[in-house]
Amino acid sequence: MKEWEIVYTCKRCEALLKVEKEDIETKIKRNKDLYYTFKCPCCNIENEIYSKLIPAKIKIKSLKKLSIYLKGRKLYERNKI
Repeated sequence: MKEWEIVYTCKRCEALLKVEKEDIETKIKRNKDLYYTFKCPCCNIENEIYSKLIPAKIKIKSLKKLSIYLKGRKLYERNKI
């Protein structure tokens, strides 16, 4: 049994997808807000997923992956979950 998964519809091809914790990525918008995405395997487009649907533990893991790319920026510290 999976730790967490959700069924989501792709915004482009409307495929019904099972999104798991490994599929979630954290991104930063220009105004430094965080958002969460997953990539559709059918059409290869990134879909934004509503933040409140993702458990905090998964957000933290995704944010830690992102922190590798931030190197030295304080953005990671400001946006702790």
